[in-house]
Parts: sequence; structure tokens; C-alpha cells
Amino acid sequence: MGLISKFDLKCMMCESKFVLKTSETATTEESRLDLNGGAVSGAIITGIGLSNLNEITASMDLPTMPFRLYSQTHDAISEMWKTAAELTMLNAAKQEIEAATLRGDVSNSGIAMIPVEADACWSKRSYKNNYSALSGVAAIIGEHTGKVLHIGVRNKYCVICARARKKGLPAKAHNCTKNHSGSSTSMEQAILVEGFKNSIKDRNLIYKTLIADGDSSTYKSILESRPYPDIPIQKIECTNHLLRNYNGKNLTLQKDTAIPLNERKLLNMDRLKRLRTAVRAAIRYRQQDDGSDSNKIENLQKDIINSPLHIFGDHLECQSYYCTNERKKEPNIVPLIPTLLLKLKKNASQLAYNSRSLLHCYTNNRAEQFNSIVAKMVGGKRVNFSLKNSYTTRCYAAVVSFNTGKPQYTFYKSICHASPGKSLKSLEARRYVKNTREVMARRGSARKKLSYNPVDAHYGNECQRPDMDAAD
Repeated sequence: MGLISKFDLKCMMCESKFVLKTSETATTEESRLDLNGGAVSGAIITGIGLSNLNEITASMDLPTMPFRLYSQTHDAISEMWKTAAELTMLNAAKQEIEAATLRGDVSNSGIAMIPVEADACWSKRSYKNNYSALSGVAAIIGEHTGKVLHIGVRNKYCVICARARKKGLPAKAHNCTKNHSGSSTSMEQAILVEGFKNSIKDRNLIYKTLIADGDSSTYKSILESRPYPDIPIQKIECTNHLLRNYNGKNLTLQKDTAIPLNERKLLNMDRLKRLRTAVRAAIRYRQQDDGSDSNKIENLQKDIINSPLHIFGDHLECQSYYCTNERKKEPNIVPLIPTLLLKLKKNASQLAYNSRSLLHCYTNNRAEQFNSIVAKMVGGKRVNFSLKNSYTTRCYAAVVSFNTGKPQYTFYKSICHASPGKSLKSLEARRYVKNTREVMARRGSARKKLSYNPVDAHYGNECQRPDMDAAD
């Protein structure tokens, strides 16, 4: 059946008969997966489904797998991936508890208190205007270990229920995957509130500090749910998101027709980059500054609000560390940009409001990295895996991959209690060593500077075109 074949052989000499199978059938929980199970598990990890899997096997002139067999095998594998993910999250929680205990971050009741990162992603791309995904996943990641501690998946759709409802018939007995009835945008807060409320029961942890972006009402919902009645939860905005949003708002001013054209022309790419660089420099200086936290925050706010004046040549309010003698010689063009300056100051003021978060300089990069692994396992969000339980399964597989770096090896050792085959073990070992070396190499090297190329002769609005025809 499927990829498993059976050959009946007969000896021409003694006429003895025996059977040769291409794969041994798994008879116990401690057995390896059979060939069909391994193929389905590999399809989950690589982000493909039955159609792609059959194309690969057919290209090698191997048997294909029927839908019913694939579905049955997938359901069995799903529970295994869920169990493996839970084991890795429990192990990560133990590591967080040990680290918090060593730091002394323990509540009066003896429960470890830790900072966590959190973020969510959806099963399809929204392009910032179409938030209608059928599924979504959110994760809570420990800041110390960088591993997932909690994951939740929300599904708005079940294909079996939907088809039965369309026919006006009761749905047959099945494992319904629909567990969310609100909007797709409300999935993140529902999952993260659940994670905070169950953190003591499930992980014996208190998530005291939340590091996340500010694009949802999650923090407000967490505070309203009061997961820890006697312990306040602090929110730190992701520095990368704050600066990216600041740069994006400034970039849109180049096309804001409410600003005179002669002013917009002065907001070139060099000044846009310097606006962000000035904020980065102010953050680094104030982090090393002596004094109380309140003074650091106040001084950083002043530096950020003053940065547009500094970039356009007005250095009256600049601190001594802020300006070089060369910059002070630049002409003051602030009087030439009254309308533009007003909007730049508004953007700077909104950024300065988050000065406390900027001083901490935390990011939720690990949560974004987890989201990228989920995207890989769901086919780059181009395939609809939300009809049944496939999206949920792939999210659990992403947890194992993110937490261990060796997803299938961990799967075999924790669920099958057996070592995988030599090829799989060797593949994941080489990949793990390669990834580890790359991470260590990046730590010791300077970050590559971003380059801005606003004009391209080969693509875009400024690309080369033939001369206009005389008839036109």
C-alpha cells in the first residue's frame, strides 16, 4: 500500500516461498515509522502536501500514495508531532526556571519570573489590507533560552463541517479542528492571553515582561485578563519594529502632496537614513549614560525630538556628543521646510513616546524567526493547509525544529524511542553544525550596512524606455 511494496519470491531449486517487503510495518510505539509514515512526516517538514509528494515519487517511478492512506497516516503522525512539540517546550521551561533561579528572578511564592517574546502569523499573506486567513498561530518564546514555551493555533474552518452544512446534513463523527469564531485579527490576543493565564499551571513560570511589536491589542487584553493578580506585566516594544515604522512614516512624506514639492525634494534618501541613524546613536549614548532611568528616558526623548532639526542643519539644541564640527558647518535649511518639519516632528514625537522601550533595546527577532519556519512548513503561505488539521500539525513540527534544530531526529528519539536511519541522522547533523557555525560567525562580524538604490535603470518608474514615436 502506498510506498510499501511486497514481493512474493519462490526458490527455483527447493521451491521454498518467502516474502520480501520494502518496509517493515511499525508494530509498536518504539518502532521506527514505516515508509509511508516517513514520507508523510518528511512532507510536513518540507512544506509540501500529497500532490507534491506524489509528483516526486512518480518522477522516480515509485508507487504513489492514495488520498485515504495519506489522510490516515497524517492523522496518526499529527498526534506524534504534537507530543514531540510539548516535550521540547517542557524542556525549555525547565531551562528557563534554572536560569531565572540563578538570577534571583523568583516571586514570593517561589515561581520563576522571566521575560518572553511573542508574535503571531497567519496561514496566508495579508498584504496589510486583507486579514481573512482561516488559521493563525502565536508563540511565546523565552528570552533566555530562545525556545518556544507556548504555542496556540486557531482555526476558523473545518472542511467536514462546512460540507455537511452546505448539504443540509449533520456532520459525521470526526475530530473537528474549528476552535475560533471571531475575526482573524483576534487570533493573536486569544492565543497569547491563554498562554499567560496557563503559564503557572502548564510551565510553572510567570511571564513578567512581554517583548512584542505594537501592532495589536494583545497587551491590553493580557492586562485585562489579570493572569497574575499581584504581579504587574511590563511591555517592551520591539526596537526593530519601532525604528522600521518610524522610517516608513518618514518615507511616505516623500509622496505626501500636502507638503510642497520643493520641501519634499530636500527629504532625500541620505537624510532619511540619517534620521534613523541619529536615533540609533542617541540610544547607544543614553544606554551608557550615568544617572537614573527616568533621566535617561527624558534625555533620549529630547534627543529624538531634536533629531529632525539636527539633520536639516539647526544645531542650537544639540547635545555636545550629538554633533561633529563638520556637521555644524552644514547650512541651516530648517526655515525652508516649515510644513515638512512639522510632520517630521510629529513622527519623532511618536517614536520618543517609546523611549523606555528603546533604552532596553530588545527585539522579538526570535519570534519572527519562528514565524519564518512556520511559513516554510506551510509552503510559503501559498497552499491552503487549513481545511483540516494539517496547518496545526505543521505548526507543532515548526516548534520541534525551532527548539532543537534537529526536528526529525528529535521526533524519533522522543516518540519512537529509536534512532532514525543513517541518512536522516547524517543530514540533520550536518545541517545543525553548519547553522551553528554561521551563527557564531555572524556574532563576531560587523553587520552588513543597508544600501539604498532609489533609481534603477532596469526596473521601476525610472527604467530606460525607447524614445516616443513621432505618431504619439
